[in-house]
Amino acid sequence: MDLKDGKIPKVEKVAFLTCLEMLEDRGYTIDRANVGSDEDMHWFIHAKSKIKGRVLVACIFQPSKFTVAAMKKQKVPFEKLILVGQKVAPISRIVLVKEGVEVFSVDELVINPIRLRIAPIYHVLSEEEKTELFRRRSITIDCLPLIHATDKAVKYLGLSSGDIVKTTSKMTGAVSYQAVKYVVRPEHFKRGKLSKADEAAEGEESVLSEILE
Repeated sequence: MDLKDGKIPKVEKVAFLTCLEMLEDRGYTIDRANVGSDEDMHWFIHAKSKIKGRVLVACIFQPSKFTVAAMKKQKVPFEKLILVGQKVAPISRIVLVKEGVEVFSVDELVINPIRLRIAPIYHVLSEEEKTELFRRRSITIDCLPLIHATDKAVKYLGLSSGDIVKTTSKMTGAVSYQAVKYVVRPEHFKRGKLSKADEAAEGEESVLSEILE
């Protein structure tokens, strides 16, 4: 793959480069030996992390019948799959997300949401940090403000329902503003709290793979 190829639209080049930044921002090390494209102009990025394992980013910029099953036949194994498409059919997106596949459109990756000059700094709390937070402030998880799992920065960082993220604003003065928020799915927003039914929904069974069109 040559990003200098004049046949490749600029917006797709930008999205591909943002994918590289996204993996680095998530703590992955990119496997440069396994970054490239195939004869169908599908672009692939392999990366790995000691904690998260291996991830594959598949950028499908051309109209294609493309299945997750076909991806799993790649020479390099992976535990996590991220698909980036020029156009993703709504039904395919729903099915893939339920299966645990992250799906991005090209438009979502034209701008890096956390590397903007005015964007806050994001830090995901570890289990130890969560425990210390609740102990120090004498609060429970219900006291935290909520943030959608579909928020641009939250989705970019690959956070899921149940994560707690601390944001620190980038102010030019000596004082900065910090906020701690609890990540939930949009359907969990009910008067600012999680219902028991919503919590149970987290354990729903996923469905089989569908085609990305």
